[in-house]
Amino acid sequence: MIYLLQAAENDDSGGIAILLAILVGGSIALAFYMLATIIAYSRHHRQLMPLAIVNFFFGWTFLGWVICLAWSFQSYRAEAPSSVN
Repeated sequence: MIYLLQAAENDDSGGIAILLAILVGGSIALAFYMLATIIAYSRHHRQLMPLAIVNFFFGWTFLGWVICLAWSFQSYRAEAPSSVN
């Protein structure tokens, strides 16, 4: 990593390309890893924080990631208040 930073400072275009590829690839990998949290956030999920915490700590396991992904699509609808006459 230090070599890549030094290459970027020396205006070495090959080093800059590698550094840029690492940054873009890492960003895409992080977005994919946190996909369940991103989906839950966009759907205004009621349990966003617990889902994000479980995704962060257990998403590295395939089973944890799949569970979080399914959880992010789960719908929580507020129940209509019952009218009492």
